Amino acid sequence: MIFNEPFENSVYIVLDIETTGLNPVENDIIEIFAFLVEKERITKEFHRLVNPGFFIPRRITEITGITNPMLIGQPNIRDVIQEFDDFIKDYIIIGHNINFDLSFLNRAYNIYLNKKLNSPSVCTLELSKRLLPHLRSHKLSYIADYFNITYNRLHRAKDDTFITYEIFKKLMHIARMQYKKELTYLHLKSIIKQRV
Repeated sequence: MIFNEPFENSVYIVLDIETTGLNPVENDIIEIFAFLVEKERITKEFHRLVNPGFFIPRRITEITGITNPMLIGQPNIRDVIQEFDDFIKDYIIIGHNINFDLSFLNRAYNIYLNKKLNSPSVCTLELSKRLLPHLRSHKLSYIADYFNITYNRLHRAKDDTFITYEIFKKLMHIARMQYKKELTYLHLKSIIKQRV
């Protein structure tokens, strides 16, 4: 992992998960999607539906489109988390509201792998707040609409991951124009930490 290498030349992960609720202690992961970007090309994908061990509520199906029959026979998080860890290695992770995703993943890491997910991360939600402070909302759908990024649905991990990637590329372009330099992980983190 090279923190001072421009993103155009680097390798990183774009990630999204779907869950049965908002609390990582009480709720569970039901879908993980991630892909590997190498020098601005998607080279590998990771996608798993995850059986939480119980029937998911109807409201979660209404939000995500994931149904109970879709989860029957799927592996549980214990069987998925090591495979996921092998996929992401120690690459930088990009995600929208990434701390939400990491809170659920870290619970699984703690329980089943006896460790923490230590990959560095960049949050497109926080980056958009810094680069687009005039927007009234920084939800994924609102930013996608702002950039005229087309999408068929939201709240499925695969779709949201591709939307996040397109948003990330747009935000990177804005940041390059604004800061007049190639952007590294360290540059992006410093932009996010700037006071408004």
